[in-house]
Amino acid sequence: MDIKLSQLKSRPSGRVFTSARSKGFTMVELIVTIIILGILAVVAGPKFFSTNKFEEMGFADVTANALRYGNKVALATGCDTRVVKTVIDSKTVIAAYQRDASGTTCQDTAAAFTQKVKPVVYVGDDSTHLKKEVPNGISLTDFDVYFDSKGKPYNYSSPPGSALASALTITVQASGSGSSRSVTIEPETGYVRQN
Repeated sequence: MDIKLSQLKSRPSGRVFTSARSKGFTMVELIVTIIILGILAVVAGPKFFSTNKFEEMGFADVTANALRYGNKVALATGCDTRVVKTVIDSKTVIAAYQRDASGTTCQDTAAAFTQKVKPVVYVGDDSTHLKKEVPNGISLTDFDVYFDSKGKPYNYSSPPGSALASALTITVQASGSGSSRSVTIEPETGYVRQN
């Protein structure tokens, strides 16, 4: 096999690459990309790693469930049941109480709400109380309602209270979330829903 010298291709003289542009990034492109990624990390990063929004959703569930439970306890026992945002031991909590019984009845509308409502599992334990502490970073609209023996909601802010004329909305918001969740109590029925 004879190969002629003219058939061999020689290496081009001068530059090693044959194309006019190299196949890499320039220093300017890399710096601009790093700056853009840094800005995105500062602006969007906290939203991805913040738990405030989850605490907001969770405490809206807790609030709705406490109100539903108060309604059910009132229906089951025939005693007015109060659910209120209050302060106990220097902590803001949602707590539930029933009216004091007078003899065998608890229908005395002048009686105070001092009987602690207990969670179902702790019915025999006198030291427990249905109360949920409001977590740090969560703000909650003030409310004070009670449900009568038929489950009808009343505003207790001015005792002995008055029946709700319109829906009562409680707002739950995490600090810095920019949005909020709401829990609404319907008049007449006492139905509790979340938005």
